Amino acid sequence: MGRLGVGFGGWRAAAVLLGLLATAGPAAAQAGRVVGRVTDATGRPVRGASVVLVAADSASAPARREVTGETGGFDFARVQPGVYTLRASGAGYRDQVLRVELAPAELESVIARLPQARPANALAEERRPRRPR
Repeated sequence: MGRLGVGFGGWRAAAVLLGLLATAGPAAAQAGRVVGRVTDATGRPVRGASVVLVAADSASAPARREVTGETGGFDFARVQPGVYTLRASGAGYRDQVLRVELAPAELESVIARLPQARPANALAEERRPRRPR
């Protein structure tokens, strides 16, 4: 037993832990962030919008979801570098799909502008034949 009361097994465990921390550090340092806002076509924030971030290689990471607050903001922290699809949707709006490419330790800022959805009866009106006047 050593002076500090830690035997050989204790030192080995400490060395393994230190090794794990050293290898996890660079991966965590590589992670970036995807932040942004969801707005309507006029630039007003869309509260309660759903924002989904999916890696192009979806097998490498599960989809991540956020719901926007008062300002329409979202923040995906600790995102690994790569190519992603960001889908924003809100009640009464058409979805917006954007491609996001994140470099190591990058902060990517995104604005998703949602166009107003057409009411269901507007589609029916378009399909109805018009009578000549």
